[in-house]
Amino acid sequence: MKKIKINRFKDQKNNPINFFDYLYIVPAFFSYLKFKLTKKLDSPIVNYNVIKIFKILSEHKKLSILEMGSGFSTLWWEKRNIKKLISIETNKSWYDKILLSTKFQKTKIILSERKSYFKIPKMKYDLCIVDGYDRFYDLKFCLNKIDNETIIYLDDSDNDSSYRFNGRIHKDMRQAENLLREFALNHNCYILSCRGFSPSQLYVKEGMFCIPRNYYNKIKKLKKFSI
Repeated sequence: MKKIKINRFKDQKNNPINFFDYLYIVPAFFSYLKFKLTKKLDSPIVNYNVIKIFKILSEHKKLSILEMGSGFSTLWWEKRNIKKLISIETNKSWYDKILLSTKFQKTKIILSERKSYFKIPKMKYDLCIVDGYDRFYDLKFCLNKIDNETIIYLDDSDNDSSYRFNGRIHKDMRQAENLLREFALNHNCYILSCRGFSPSQLYVKEGMFCIPRNYYNKIKKLKKFSI
């Protein structure tokens, strides 16, 4: 399999970014240096436009969030104006690291080393973040647990269509993206793709939102991210 070639100024689908978004390479660079020195970040590792949308959504209402894959985003959301965050993690060492990072009050991290045993509290989720290792499996699981009013975010949606693991080639991300687009088409949702630099990342990456159209039409600030 060919080695992935990263163009720092386009995502892995070879899509460019808006002119003013090039400016975000400056904060990305300084957060990169900070992370190298301290191994700590104050922001999730999603592109800056996605962070803006997260803030808009949390300003609109207090969110109940389901997160597949814990990380710096878990720590960031704990400090936001949210109701509850349920984070599912399958990596024991990473689970221990995140759990010991802060004193959680609004967040519950669940360790589930066997994916078939995912158990999440029954509640209405306003936002579902898919950022685990197996995006397709996690997204498929989430789509069976949420309702039609839930916003879905798929991280790194531009990633290369295949990767090699345990001797075989997976096509995880493209399967996840196609599944989310199909879900959006069948449930009257709007697909919003955002590209740009991310904290501590010196190259462009993409994130994809699936937003119910009535929700999208209510929040006018979201429309400026349409590309």
